[in-house]
This record gives sequence, C-alpha cells and structure tokens, in this order.
Amino acid sequence: MVSKKRFMRFMSLFAAIALIAGYMPHITIGASALSAGPLQFNADGKFTVMQITDIQDDSSVDDRVVAVITKAIARYHPDLVVFTGDNVIESVLSASNFRSSVDDFLAPLISSNTKFAVTFGNHDDEGIGAPDKDEQYAYYKSAGGSNFVDFDVANLDGGGNGVIPIYPNGQSSGTPAYQVYLMDSGTNASSGSNDCCYTNQIDYYCQRSLLYPDVPSIWFQHIPIPDMYTECMTQVSFGTANSQLGNSSPFSGKSWILTPERINWAKCSSSVISESYCESVGVPNVSLYQSAAHRSSSSYGSKTLYEAWNSYGNMKGAYFGHDHKNEFTVTTDDGIDLGYGESTGLYKTGGIIPYNDGNPGVSVYELDIDGSYTDEFSAETDLAQKYVSFKSNGGSGTMRGQMTKNSGVILNSNTFTRCGYIFEGWSTSAGGSAQYTDSGYVSLSSSNLTLYAVWRVDQLDLEAGAGSTTVIDKANSFIYGLVPGMTQEAFENGFVHIIGNGKLVYSNPGSGFGTGTKIELVNNATDEIIQTYQIVIFGDVNGDGAINGIDAGTIVNVENYTLAWDSVTDTALIRAGDINGDGSINGIDAGIMVNVENYLVNINQATGLQV
Repeated sequence: MVSKKRFMRFMSLFAAIALIAGYMPHITIGASALSAGPLQFNADGKFTVMQITDIQDDSSVDDRVVAVITKAIARYHPDLVVFTGDNVIESVLSASNFRSSVDDFLAPLISSNTKFAVTFGNHDDEGIGAPDKDEQYAYYKSAGGSNFVDFDVANLDGGGNGVIPIYPNGQSSGTPAYQVYLMDSGTNASSGSNDCCYTNQIDYYCQRSLLYPDVPSIWFQHIPIPDMYTECMTQVSFGTANSQLGNSSPFSGKSWILTPERINWAKCSSSVISESYCESVGVPNVSLYQSAAHRSSSSYGSKTLYEAWNSYGNMKGAYFGHDHKNEFTVTTDDGIDLGYGESTGLYKTGGIIPYNDGNPGVSVYELDIDGSYTDEFSAETDLAQKYVSFKSNGGSGTMRGQMTKNSGVILNSNTFTRCGYIFEGWSTSAGGSAQYTDSGYVSLSSSNLTLYAVWRVDQLDLEAGAGSTTVIDKANSFIYGLVPGMTQEAFENGFVHIIGNGKLVYSNPGSGFGTGTKIELVNNATDEIIQTYQIVIFGDVNGDGAINGIDAGTIVNVENYTLAWDSVTDTALIRAGDINGDGSINGIDAGIMVNVENYLVNINQATGLQV
C-alpha cells in the first residue's frame, strides 16, 4: 500500500508539472469551513485569535491547564482558537487515551461555543497507540461540531494544513481582510532532524498569495524555522549573558543571543530577556530546510518557506510552539515577526523532568482590519489577577488591557482615536454614557471588566466673526453682511470663525469673491462636508464682488427677459438683485446700483437695503 506521504509527494510533483504546463490548480479551503459560517471582523475592525500550544498531556489533562483555557476564553472572548501542535503527549497508548485527552482540553471551548482549528506538531502521532493525524483531525471535527473550523486541504503533506479567511464585517465571501494560515510542520524527518513544511505546502501559500496578493496574513505552525537564527540571532562566546546553546546543524555547539535590535519587545512576554528567551531554539537542520523537498516548486522560484513569505510581502508574523519555555518575538529586517506562543502545558519529560516554566498560558493576537496586529501573553499568574480590557467602540487603534491584584486600578490613558469625535471617557456598555474619566480610578468587584470608549461628535460650526456685521443665514444657506470687493483672506480673518477642527473650501463661479461664491465647511479629520453656503453681496449680480453699471445692465436684461435666472440654482443672484425689498427685480434696482457706483447711496449689506 502506498503511504499517504509518498502519495502526497507524488501529487505535489504532478501539480508542479501541471503548473509548468500552464494549468493553475483551483485553490480552496476545506468545504466545511464554509458550512461552519464565515469568520468576520467585528464592527470595530478587530478579530481575536488565541494560540494554544504544547498541552502535551495524557488521557487526563491537568486541571490547572483546563482552568487556564477556561479563564483565558472568559477574559479574551477569542473569535478563533488555534491549536498549534503537540496537543497530546507522545506516549499515547490508545485511541481512547487520545480522545479522553482531547475531550478534557476542548471542554472549555465547547461549553463557551468558541470556534477552533487544529494543526499538529512532531509528537501528536508518536505514541504507540496514537491515531494517525487524519484520524485525529476527524475526531477534533466530530467533537467540535459547529465550533470546529474545517480548513484542511487534503492534498498537502501532514494534516491540519490550509488557510482560514477572515472577512470584513458584514462580508461572507470574496476577498478576505486577513488570512490565518495553519500548517503541519511534520513529525521527524528520516535524517533525525526536526521536520519542516514540504513543497506542496509552500506552493499552496504561493498560489494563495497570487490569488490575494495584498491581503495581510499571519502564520501558525509547531516547529520554528532556521531563519530565526540567520535573521535575528547572533553567535557569541560561551558564557555570554542571556545566551543559549544552539540546536540543530549548523547552530548546535555554539552560543547564541537574540540580536538586540531585532527583539520586538511589544510582542515578548517580558521586558527582561532572561524571562522570555529561556532555551535553545529548536529548528530543522538547514540542509534539510533548504533541500528540494522543502522548497517551493520551480514554478514558484524554488524558495524556502521564509523566502516565499518575503517574496510575496503579505506575511505579518509567524508563530510557533515546540520550545516550551521561549516567549519572545523577533522582527527580521524584512519586517516579518517570528515568535513563540506561550506554552499551555505542564509537560514533564518521561513524566518526571519538568519541561515547562510552571506557569502555563496562552497567546492572544488581536488582528486589525488595517493589517496590523498585537500580541499578548497571558499566563496562569496573569489570569489570576483582575483584568480591565478596552474596546474602541467605533474608534481605531489598539489599547492593551490592564492587570492588577488590587481592588481597583488607575486606568491607563486612552490610546484610541476616532475621526471627527472627541473621547469623553469609559462606559461598561457599548451604548452607555461615560462612567469613568480618562486615567481615572476604577473599582473592581469581579475578575474581568470590559470598558467601552465613549465618543461625542467633535463640534464643528461656522459663526460670525467677533465684532463683524456678518449674517450666517443657515435656513437659506446664505452668508451676507460683508464688504463689496473683499478678499477671501479678509473674509476668513475678520468676518467668520470656525468652531472645531474644520476648514473652508471655496468655488467661485464669478470673476472674484462675490455673490454666488460657494463655501463648504469641511471636517479636517474626515473630509466630510458639514455645511454649504453661498456668498451674497447685495447689488453684485455678476459675482465679481463689485457693484456697478455691469450689475445694473444685468438687472435690465433680467427685467426684459433676455437673461433668465433659475429659481433653484441662482437663488444667491436673485437675493442680491432685489435691493429695494419689494420682491421684484427691475429697473428700480438697476437704478440703485448706478447710484451706488456714483456714490449717491449705499447698500446696507446686513439688510440688503439702500441707505
């Protein structure tokens, strides 16, 4: 019987030949992912992914681990949980043991109706009685029911491979706003090295990137990649502070530190390096990683996994498990984050030697519709504290939650923004009024408190300048009470005043700043037009800002029907032309204009009548 992996490699070769021949295979995610319902960003443009890795327990999962998962879900309300391998112990003796273990750690997700997806690590199918990965995947699917996100692409090496599209709020198909990749990084290669992704897995990513070249992505797999060394670590002398011995060829037998400028402190569990870089980085041998079986096909440039990510430019970050004590993130000079998820287990090697930090937890990634994301580590000790989370409630940006052991906390300053709005404070409900001020004190009676930003519309208005004769007729959208022949600069400096963050935009149908000039009050933050007006200079009916015989001639033409004004579009001209206030435009008005030109009378620009 042909093994699955050999069959899959044959299929990969066939696919590559088909591509060279000009045939592009159809790219799809598992059909069941669609039947489970599309995943979407919320109305604030956020989507929360929780990573659970290396539970690696036997048929009875430690109660502390189950409690961590339960509390983390209650605190962060993830939209998606991803299990990234070594989900069960390598010494599983039977399918029954496997199912019992899975049932234990899935219970908090099932009871909270939390969606989840699964990929595998190097130990999941190692036990002498462990089901193979296909059987394991099928059980997760069965146990999860409608909460299981079935994304697996059947013709890729291993199990639990593919992408989960995250759509904009209200969208269920088409181009996603973000893509969450999960890939099986293999068990153990025949060489004895850690394994890594195979050609068809990398090809799948390449095909997907060609289909959606501009969609940001985040990647999860179990075993890290050698590029963590080559891109973000530095070889140092033995005994150097904060160094660890390397792992796998050619890094073993040498001492390594994280290159300081590559450390992404905002995405590490601690600001103290010795608390987040605690053991060797376990990667495949470079010779294996760079071999043909682990590169993309020639149709996609024969690239390693990292080279493929870098060439398409859509990969924001890749996160791993495997090394139970590491909790750091580094950023390559190509701008790709490479990091670890917090180990969720209390694994002991051989059931005796602890291989954990004694503080199991999860990692939480908040994806933003703008393509960015944040990363938060949450360990058992963190989950024991009281926690305040912040929601933008229509705003944008990010704001990390606060933890405290006390009965209250002084809130951090708000970091959210919302165009055209002013932050007023915090409420305990999305539609509530402000209950807490920015940087104010909050009493905490329960373990978790969610606060929602409260916004009010930034007041934006146009008023008459102090001491001016300006009249702003909002009912008819006219501005008058001005000086004939004035400039735009003079208008803004003395005749009007903008309240709030706005600007005036002008369009002049005439030859100057005069009757009919359109003025729009625009919100600087949103470019929204708030108000629209027309200038009226009484006696100026050709829009040049002056009052003279040309205007008088225009009035005569209107009276004699050789010129027609539209009652809708020419309202400013009609208003400017009736300067004796009798409701008609005729020779009397024209005569007044001639008298104004000859300095015999004036027109009161605030009333529109001669004086």
